[in-house]
Amino acid sequence: MSWDRIETYKSDAYGARSFDKKLLDDWLEGKNITRWVSGGEHDVPKFLRTGRSNIGFPNHNVNKPPYLDHVAYFKETNPLKVWLVYHPYKDIESIKDEIEEWTILHDLKVNFYDSGKSWYNKNNTSMIVITTK
Repeated sequence: MSWDRIETYKSDAYGARSFDKKLLDDWLEGKNITRWVSGGEHDVPKFLRTGRSNIGFPNHNVNKPPYLDHVAYFKETNPLKVWLVYHPYKDIESIKDEIEEWTILHDLKVNFYDSGKSWYNKNNTSMIVITTK
């Protein structure tokens, strides 16, 4: 797993029918995101804090939030900040409590976006954003 330049995500997203370019641009605005990587079986709290994966190492622990689907991580490097963004095919109200419980347990911050704000498959997925506090 290695971080790619954000331009590679944008070029894929902007050309795909399932992406809403304006919603993606709106979410990226004001952030100094330079890198992204697709999902994986990460220890998500550790990955969000360090930007580094330990997949394949003996101490690897899969620890991920509920309802993970259509996953991407985004990173600012100075200062380091990593966001987990995912798009489950569930409405926010049916999954919110479970995800909030997981983020509280791991001392993380979560934002929920309804299906009208999800840039992946708008109106069919919601969008969850998890990061450090």
